Amino acid sequence: MTLHISTAGAVNAPQSLASFRILVQEDQPENSVLGLAGATPFSLTRVKTLQELQQAIETRPFDLVVVDSVAFYSYCKQLLEILARRMIDIAIIALAPIAATEQIRELLNAGVSDILVKPVQQESVINTMRNALMRRKLANDNAHLHEQLAQAERMQKFFSINSPDIVYVLDSNGRITYINDNATTLLNQDRQQLIGQHFSTLTGDDQARQLPYIFNERRGGDRKTCNREMQLKKRLDPANGGKTLSIPFEISASGIYDQVPGTGKTRFIGTFGVARDISTRKQAESMIRFQVYHDQLTGLPNRTLFRDRCQSAISQARRQQKKVVAITLDLDRFKAINDAFGHTAGDQLLQNVSRRLQGCLRESDTLARFGGDEFVILLPQTQTVEESNVVAEKIRQALLTDFAVNHQAVSLTASIGVALFPDHGDSVDTLLRNADIAMNHAKTLGKNRFQYFEHQIQDSLSRRLNLEFDMRAGIAESQFCLDYQPQIDAESGQMVSLEALLRWEHPRLGRLKPGDFLKIAEETGQIIALGEWVFAQVCADLARWKNPAIRVSVNFSPSHVEHPQFVPMIVETLRQHQISGQQIELEITETLLLRQQPEINEKLLMLSQQGIHIAIDDFGTGYSSLSYLHRFPVHTLKMDRSFIERVDAQGRETCIVKALVSMAEGLNLRLVAEGVETEQQYRHLRNAGCTMMQGFLFSEAVSGDVLEKLTQASQGKDFRSTAMLS
Repeated sequence: MTLHISTAGAVNAPQSLASFRILVQEDQPENSVLGLAGATPFSLTRVKTLQELQQAIETRPFDLVVVDSVAFYSYCKQLLEILARRMIDIAIIALAPIAATEQIRELLNAGVSDILVKPVQQESVINTMRNALMRRKLANDNAHLHEQLAQAERMQKFFSINSPDIVYVLDSNGRITYINDNATTLLNQDRQQLIGQHFSTLTGDDQARQLPYIFNERRGGDRKTCNREMQLKKRLDPANGGKTLSIPFEISASGIYDQVPGTGKTRFIGTFGVARDISTRKQAESMIRFQVYHDQLTGLPNRTLFRDRCQSAISQARRQQKKVVAITLDLDRFKAINDAFGHTAGDQLLQNVSRRLQGCLRESDTLARFGGDEFVILLPQTQTVEESNVVAEKIRQALLTDFAVNHQAVSLTASIGVALFPDHGDSVDTLLRNADIAMNHAKTLGKNRFQYFEHQIQDSLSRRLNLEFDMRAGIAESQFCLDYQPQIDAESGQMVSLEALLRWEHPRLGRLKPGDFLKIAEETGQIIALGEWVFAQVCADLARWKNPAIRVSVNFSPSHVEHPQFVPMIVETLRQHQISGQQIELEITETLLLRQQPEINEKLLMLSQQGIHIAIDDFGTGYSSLSYLHRFPVHTLKMDRSFIERVDAQGRETCIVKALVSMAEGLNLRLVAEGVETEQQYRHLRNAGCTMMQGFLFSEAVSGDVLEKLTQASQGKDFRSTAMLS
């Protein structure tokens, strides 16, 4: 339906006489009944001839025409024809002689408003003009009013028909007197059949009883029903046996009242209402609620919903004196699998894991995903610890079966932490935190296991965290220092080089060795700052000693060597202290070389070109491929101390040592035995052909000042005897 809306003005406000536009035709203006200009309260436009009259009518709008001519009859007849032809509605007043009775009657019947018979007074003419204008105004106002009413009806019908909502009217008994076509569209009910039916036909009896004055609101004004939710019945296909489906609607309704004649009172005559289908909105709200409380990848409860359920379980267990179990689970090696197969495959793996975990639980249990590969399980109303043992082991075993990822079988394990209420915490936060602590401890124990929370674990973690915080202050406050341990030529007894060893003078814990804090520094990223400090201090000590024959071996972690600024840092520090690269030996682990990263080889070549020697620390443990010795600029091999600890005259370790000595000689590499502590180890190593040694047998690690005195005392003498005497 197309709605045509008139833009004509509303009923005009009262007008002054001067505002009306009046056209006056006079044969003899000098003898005008209306007098000269300004003699009347009207605004007049005067013409003399019929031609001038016609031209004025066709070019300008007028409210009234006054004809004063001896040829009034022909003038009026022609004027009426012009107005009819051009569909112009203008009132006409004519002044006629008394003898023209038949002509006057004919003109009045033809549409002339008034005819005054001469002679006539000016006042009579003015009054006649005023009356004609007021009649015209009233007629126009009435036409405008009727048009507005018709337009309002058209608008009401248009909005009712084209509204997306159900528009209805009820009588005072709640029966439907009007309803638009949307009753058919939205509820599958014929609107014609609904006329005369009680509104409960749409709402159902239950809704009508529970909400009796929503759909059939009796109140009006501010108390009327506005946006109240209610269920309406939608008829299903007749094939479904005439069943109905409840659809949520939003009802806005108001009572209809009229005046009781002669009493001044009002009476209720019915209800006007609008029902809006909100099923789509309700579905969207339901989806939003689901997304707020669930993980979008797996559909599992998220952290918010888990916390809510866990709090409820704790409250119930506290009343019933039962236990609640919180289990946290991290997938071992998930990051490596995700990187290898891609994030899409990783997401599919997480979905498969969630389904497998769900199969291990009861209906009353909750499996949630907090993000990444972190899953959390809630076991409410648990009676014994053994129950949680069974579930944890069941989960561990379930994950051992391979998963299919991109048509490949992938093995997966999990590190599992378990915490119980009230044993390990009486709040959600405490329970989850302690389960996390237990899970992380399971990782440190080798993964693929479950671990219960223990207070000793928390104590250890607290000590570790305190050490992490203290380390930042230690770096800033220069609490670290270096000791040096000589490397000795066993044949000459002379010191050939040094190894720099980091120490931490902790203000509360005393002197700490690298084994106490380096792992923490590595995990927290502080290893970079420590490595830079160590190298700067070594260069400063070399500059202070002013002995170009001394070479110092410095250990660097793999993560530091991989750092983009590693080589520039080495070169710039040497330049600042004016130290030759020949005085530096860089110790790295063979695990770094086995990563097969081209940039590592480039960095080592650049450092080697600066004269820096490259040493492989803990050589001979864990890897059988030695091809990297050809690819990288290696100068020194440092034999792992595990070989030295068990070396004897004819044992297996002695054979390994001899093989390492032979290999080093064949590759023209230096071989250094670390951790030589006894005379027996010294002799067996000498007999095996190893001549470069380091250990307590020759000297403990000492400060730079002590080392300076020690080297002065040992000049030209056997270093071992000097060290032992010191």
